[in-house]
Amino acid sequence: MRALRPLALLACLAAAPAAAEIHAVVVGVDAYRHLPPLGGAANDARDLAETFRRLGAEVELLVDGEASRAAVIAAFERQAAKAGPGDMFVFSYAGHGLQEPEAIPGDEEDGKDETIVFAGFDFTGPAAGERLRDNEIGALLAKVHPEARALVIVDSCHSGTMTRAGDPRGAPLVTRFGGIGRIGEDPLPRPGAETKGLDLTGADNIVFVAAARDEEQIPEVEIDGVPRGALSWTVARAIDGAQGFGGPDMPLSEFRAYVRAQARALSAGRQTPSVTFRSTRIGAEAAVIPASARPPGRIAPPDHGSPEVDRPALVHPLGAEAEGDLGPGGAWAEAREAADLIWDAEAGELIDRRSADLVATVHDRAALARALTTWRAARRLTGWSARRHAELLIEPDHGRHRLGAYVTLSVGRPAEADAWLTIVNLASDGRVQFVFPDVRDVASGADRVRAGEGRQRIGEVEVTHPIGADHVVAILSAERPDALRETLERGGRDAEDFVALLQAEAAQGGHRIGVTSIYTTR
Repeated sequence: MRALRPLALLACLAAAPAAAEIHAVVVGVDAYRHLPPLGGAANDARDLAETFRRLGAEVELLVDGEASRAAVIAAFERQAAKAGPGDMFVFSYAGHGLQEPEAIPGDEEDGKDETIVFAGFDFTGPAAGERLRDNEIGALLAKVHPEARALVIVDSCHSGTMTRAGDPRGAPLVTRFGGIGRIGEDPLPRPGAETKGLDLTGADNIVFVAAARDEEQIPEVEIDGVPRGALSWTVARAIDGAQGFGGPDMPLSEFRAYVRAQARALSAGRQTPSVTFRSTRIGAEAAVIPASARPPGRIAPPDHGSPEVDRPALVHPLGAEAEGDLGPGGAWAEAREAADLIWDAEAGELIDRRSADLVATVHDRAALARALTTWRAARRLTGWSARRHAELLIEPDHGRHRLGAYVTLSVGRPAEADAWLTIVNLASDGRVQFVFPDVRDVASGADRVRAGEGRQRIGEVEVTHPIGADHVVAILSAERPDALRETLERGGRDAEDFVALLQAEAAQGGHRIGVTSIYTTR
């Protein structure tokens, strides 16, 4: 990568209230009868249900065949009716989404309704009734008391394409997209005219969390060996919190930044979540769970155990023998299904099995050991769920970029105060590259990111060798980090050493850290 071109528990868990003040309906469907099955939606639902139960919530959990249209509507109406002023109503769905022609002419800009579908759904006949259109969900949300907060989480996608197609040497990518199509012999009545314009973001009391943009299909991901949805996992960890981070009193501005950045990282940049609310009613500094709906006192964050960030990377060879020392960061995997990475020795390419991405060009075991250092460092960054996030984006997109092309980096402006920006690249061949700022940037003040809304464009990066996946790290510091930069200038650290240094710096406070990947091809 070349240099940038600058542009001018203090308290134990309090007893839950006798009457729950959070009322939740949590749905997850893996076992579809007529659509491709999923693997992580039920896991998402169970995880989120436990998160809300720890807050004293009354939760109706509907998984797989339990989640029929009738059961979901009944649970929705039951729990929504209980949420009074100051309370919170939650509806969460993980599963397939689809698009269908709009039921009310002129209701949608694109002419299509977004729909969630349940276990028995099919595109024609009586089974086609096992779905809920966005208008219908909007009509159900309109029944929530206007002085109660509603949190709606939809971990599915409704159209679009994959940001990057998966490499066939990796595991097949499973997406939560059920398709686009006309419903044949539709058993459902057309929604009434009064539902025109109703959607999941229409009311002043709704916080809507969506997994992806309209043009994106989202893959399921594997977290600690378990299939999941990146959005659901991220939302649950944000509300659970950790020591010194997050929790139910997390400001919505921080929650939004965390959800967007962490879910993107978990999905290797394949999805762009959104958190939407109307600031006229719900301020950006409002807590994600209102104080009026939470049990009194601080709630100790749960212990989810240690993530798999410290174990060696497991490598399965293609066209080579599983022999030779891979160093402390790697070990051979006999079974392809057990591997983290697939080394195609003949092609000289290293594939991330789970994300099905080409991550490094590797022609011998020494190069393989160096590439494993970067891969493990990236895994540690992605699994570092308690870091304060900075939003770091690549323009024009997060697809694969050809050698010689230019991409532009931009960073989200800090809301609270100006910050000093440092950018480091973890190259796919194991190198740690200090990218920004140089002496001229410091002298001109180009390394200072002004507080405010939106993003600040930093500069252009030329796509250069090596082929694979570079991981760009942006550090926003409350004070100019001279010591960190001097350490980076001296060099001599590998990618894992750098991440350990970064975690030590972040533990002192005053840092936001953004991570994104640049995938390259010839």
